[in-house]
Amino acid sequence: MNKNDELVRTVAEAAIMAALAFVLDLLQGVIFDAIPFFANGGSVGIAMLPIIILAVRRGPVVGFLAGLVTGILQMLGGVYAISSDWYKVMFQILLDYTLAYAICGLFAGFFKYLLKSETRYNLIILSLACVAGGLGKYLCHVLAGYFFWPQEIWGGPLAYSILYNGVYMLPSTILCLACVIVIYVRRSDFFFANKKVQNSEVKA
Repeated sequence: MNKNDELVRTVAEAAIMAALAFVLDLLQGVIFDAIPFFANGGSVGIAMLPIIILAVRRGPVVGFLAGLVTGILQMLGGVYAISSDWYKVMFQILLDYTLAYAICGLFAGFFKYLLKSETRYNLIILSLACVAGGLGKYLCHVLAGYFFWPQEIWGGPLAYSILYNGVYMLPSTILCLACVIVIYVRRSDFFFANKKVQNSEVKA
């Protein structure tokens, strides 16, 4: 496969994964909007999974760009901000929408360089990639919440943001981690863009 073919394949993968992440995020939002606790945003699901898988396959740059596209698609459906200060609104939109999935892809993508075609530690590396991706997205939402919530909120805006965003980001990260493990056990080659590996390596 020449460089042009590989570039086309990478762009196609990124487009598909970004679109899938957007659809999953949209479905999660529709479901959890009906729950009073999540009236101000947030949902539990596996919307991060396509970005994490792509990032592990293609690296941090591609993961970041695909996550960025996902965030832009989210913004096309509208944004929600309540601060009266324009600079706070800017930071909240930047972190909550534009960068959240991008940072997820960036953090998870660095673990591509630790994955090897024949090692018993790949499941650990993939687990760390999920945790890193989820943590990156969580940090974006926590900082955005700091600008979103008023100073009078219970515990202060930062503490409340840590709690509020943790309620949905922790189970979402666990769900993505479980999915990655299942996929790897059944099709370990799926996480390697340029080579085939045998499923028997999982048993090594």
